[in-house]
Amino acid sequence: MMMDWSGWLSKVQGFNLSMVESASLWDMSKAPPVIADHAKIRLLSGMDDDETSDNDDAAHFVSLVPPCAAMVLVEASPDAVISTQYKLDVCLIARDCDGRRIRKCDCVVITIAEC
Repeated sequence: MMMDWSGWLSKVQGFNLSMVESASLWDMSKAPPVIADHAKIRLLSGMDDDETSDNDDAAHFVSLVPPCAAMVLVEASPDAVISTQYKLDVCLIARDCDGRRIRKCDCVVITIAEC
């Protein structure tokens, strides 16, 4: 899944994506929402991913794609329930040439459509 941050970066001239500060995947079918069960859905980087990793501290799965995008792979298990909604929260840091940093957080809703 690609996330385009160009709308934000175009408003803050001179800043470029620097790092992924945080990311977490939430199961929205629970009240209150809980961290998604990695046995049902999980985030991946595609590079030697840890099978037991948690969806809570998942920033290391999100890759920056210059100049203004971030990418993460999402894997749903065959027993994931169709229509279940998950929320991916992501916070990114951008820096300018003088080292100033700004932060932007946003979310993406992921719905299981079919397995």
